[in-house]
Amino acid sequence: MQVSHQSNSDSAVAAYLTDERISLHHKALRKQEWFTGIDWESPIQIPENLIDTAWFITSQSTFAEQTGMLAAATLMIEAPDLATQLCYSTAVQDEAIHVEAFSRSAIRLKGTVKPPANHFREQRSIALNPESSYLTRLTIHTLLEGWATDEFTIFADTFKKDLLGEIYTHVYSDESRHVRIGLSCIRKLLGEPRMTEDFSLEEAEALAAQAAQLSEETFAGLAKMSGRTPEEIGRWFDERHKSRMEQIAFSNVPRNSYAAN
Repeated sequence: MQVSHQSNSDSAVAAYLTDERISLHHKALRKQEWFTGIDWESPIQIPENLIDTAWFITSQSTFAEQTGMLAAATLMIEAPDLATQLCYSTAVQDEAIHVEAFSRSAIRLKGTVKPPANHFREQRSIALNPESSYLTRLTIHTLLEGWATDEFTIFADTFKKDLLGEIYTHVYSDESRHVRIGLSCIRKLLGEPRMTEDFSLEEAEALAAQAAQLSEETFAGLAKMSGRTPEEIGRWFDERHKSRMEQIAFSNVPRNSYAAN
């Protein structure tokens, strides 16, 4: 009996330690110290003609990360298993760091944080809708995090000569990990019938797109910053999004729940 018990225990520990979500949780614990090393007194190295743009972007990033923080908190509280709960416990802390980093960046540039754009109210309503299933909200959050990484890549490069570029580089790293966490959790939960009863990947994707409100105007602004054309930016966003969707769609999703383009 004792040998059998030990064998079962060893198997449980091995399964726990090899779970990708646990690995991502441990990685997050090692990455959260970057914020303490920021030199907020460093001189601003952003061209004068980009100051207003940088102020707008950091201000709006503040509100986007607040929504991400709240979404991660609900995913943590309602998590159906320990690994998912641990992942989103660190994600909440990451998002809190991002909120402070971006709000302080906006204040550093112009002494205040610009009020949020109108669409943030709808974005938050969609991301936190209690009537949506857990898996739906998890998918929406993960897709929004994915689009954020796409944008932050461009912001990090645009402001690379300033402290702001360093901040966006760190946040990009965090958000990329959040995407991996989300995809891993989604794939795991898709294997549990009770989690998929009220879930449609196609519907979750549509809600995420509605919350993100990416438009030709968005791509034009990013193109101007990056030196690419709006069409190139749009195709790049589409390719990255399609890759994330395929990682979900080709795991355990029921055949009739998503039609790949």
